[in-house]
Amino acid sequence: MPILAPLSDLGLSRDVCIMAYQYGAIIMNMISPTNGALMAIITIAGISYDQWFRFANEKIINHITNGCNGLFILPFLIGL
Repeated sequence: MPILAPLSDLGLSRDVCIMAYQYGAIIMNMISPTNGALMAIITIAGISYDQWFRFANEKIINHITNGCNGLFILPFLIGL
């Protein structure tokens, strides 16, 4: 977050910077194989990481698309 504060001073709204950080954190937590909670849950369920990634790939692309829409299109529509 400290890196994004000067970026918001250049013309972006602070709300947009916070949303960008949150969307990025959510997407990385879904795909990062070093996330301990993710690896524990899929191991307990008996699913390999490759199987889980193939399943989650469509949902990850959906999150990226929704995040881009929320960050780039919606602020202009509501006047942020």
